[in-house]
Amino acid sequence: TSMTSCFPVINEQCPSSQQLYHNTQTVNSQILTANQQVEDNLVEGDVFVSNTRNARICKNCRWPKLLKTVKVPYVLSGSFTRPEKIQIENAISAFHMSTCIRFVTRTGQTDYISIVKLNGCWSWVGRTGRSQYLSLGTGCLQKGIIQHELIHALGFWHEQSRNDRDAFIRINFGNILKGRERNFKRMDTNNLNVPYDYTSVMHYAPKDFSKNSGDTITPIDASAQIGQRDGMSENDILKINKLYVCSKYTNKAVRSIGNILTMLTVTHPVNVPSSYSGLPPCIQRVGQYVGEHVQSHLS
Repeated sequence: TSMTSCFPVINEQCPSSQQLYHNTQTVNSQILTANQQVEDNLVEGDVFVSNTRNARICKNCRWPKLLKTVKVPYVLSGSFTRPEKIQIENAISAFHMSTCIRFVTRTGQTDYISIVKLNGCWSWVGRTGRSQYLSLGTGCLQKGIIQHELIHALGFWHEQSRNDRDAFIRINFGNILKGRERNFKRMDTNNLNVPYDYTSVMHYAPKDFSKNSGDTITPIDASAQIGQRDGMSENDILKINKLYVCSKYTNKAVRSIGNILTMLTVTHPVNVPSSYSGLPPCIQRVGQYVGEHVQSHLS
């Protein structure tokens, strides 16, 4: 198989990809499930804050930009299996394709992200200095979750924490678990002149932290759906590009990474090696810039 236009394949592990993309839970709901044993140490469900650093907006925690790119060094724990490392690297590749962010293997840099396999899915917000953990534990190795935590590390809080959120959603405090009201705090945010994004991978789902199966968040736009499981939205990408002044990419939002989905199935006998018979169909997910096209050649 060969591809032109240099758009990377987002997932290359076909059987595991099928399982991941049939998961009906939203990104944030999966995160909360994975974090049940550690949520007391987190704010907003997956943001780590130490005793010496409270949950205020970090105004000077961007990763440094050199020339036209922002290099974010990281180290991947040896506790991840090879397929898990591939899944993480594939999720990272979407940032490289659609923003000026470049997650690079650490080669001695002082400030870096240490991606580890601890309990739960969580991250610091922004660059903290020196080593900072980003945990992708059991239940966290899904593209949308990985991207969600990396976006936290780039400096972003959850979408429903925006200071203008009351014009777009209603918080139903009567349905929220006792003691979890703090996770719905409105923050003093810089929204970068980007519209409120119901489809953000950083948005809570309607029933997150619910004590009675009732909605904790209700969109004011009755037609809007909140909480998704696929990955970065166009506005997620736009906000990253605006925060880091990625001028080359600012007006090149990617049309929902991975929305082009091709399933190859055998519907009649074909001349293939016997060792390939009976295998599940492959799923190939690619990204595409708005206004551009992808050419795929199979051979």
